[in-house]
Amino acid sequence: SSLYNNEVSLQIVNGSSDHISIVEDQVVKTKAGAKFAIVKNGVLKYLPTGNSTKSIAYQNILRVPYGKTFKVILSDGSLVHLNSGSVLTYPSVFQKNKPRKVFLEGEAFFKVSKDIHTSFLVNSKSSSTKVYGTEFNVSEYLDENSADIVLVEGSVGVKKNLGIKDNEPYKLITPSQKASLRKNAKDFEITDVDVQKYIGWKDGILSFQNDRFEDIKKTLERHYNVKITNNYHKMNNLRFNGDFQNDSIEKILNTIKTHTNFSFERKGDTILINNPKNNEMNLN
Repeated sequence: SSLYNNEVSLQIVNGSSDHISIVEDQVVKTKAGAKFAIVKNGVLKYLPTGNSTKSIAYQNILRVPYGKTFKVILSDGSLVHLNSGSVLTYPSVFQKNKPRKVFLEGEAFFKVSKDIHTSFLVNSKSSSTKVYGTEFNVSEYLDENSADIVLVEGSVGVKKNLGIKDNEPYKLITPSQKASLRKNAKDFEITDVDVQKYIGWKDGILSFQNDRFEDIKKTLERHYNVKITNNYHKMNNLRFNGDFQNDSIEKILNTIKTHTNFSFERKGDTILINNPKNNEMNLN
């Protein structure tokens, strides 16, 4: 899939669907030559448009591969920090006095600019988060079994994304709460959490708190752009704690190994995890 290409890419859907690699500093222009964004020091920044309604809003699709994270500043000044293996779809310009809508697949931390006239909506496959100016994290990877919204400051409302016809009100959550929507669940479950665990990734910190190895494995695969094959199934439901900052994946696996013995070997981008006993016996 395109997520395994190792570069952050931007697709501008303006009739041509150009793909741009945005690794280097550059000015981003429409096909007609109008500049609307710049890339500087690894941040993609859209030019503020003031109150002009003339600007045409092209859809932009920003893809961040496994092993990378990336920041974008939208035309309203909102900052979005995208985690590995995520895709954000948004317009180059928000329409005046209409809700500012973006669509997320994967995980992102949002710092939304306050605008008393218009709300900001983050839609994902199963959830919709409505915001008026705040800091929060949304995570809904396709291979995970829930959508999780964690509020750091401000206030947001959450509801199931059942399409426009749904007039259900948004449920408000307060800072340090997580709203979790499990697959096939009727509604969100709201709990108090330590937000650091959910937003540490943007500072290079992986934080595990009583997490199942099966879930840790997915996080490691995205973060380090590797494939982990676990042949030691007993590991899957074991739970682990630990904070790691800019450590190698080998160091993390070795730390987990001190609690639960297993063996692993790395070949290129693949890591095999085995039952340690199988290495000692001659298997006939």
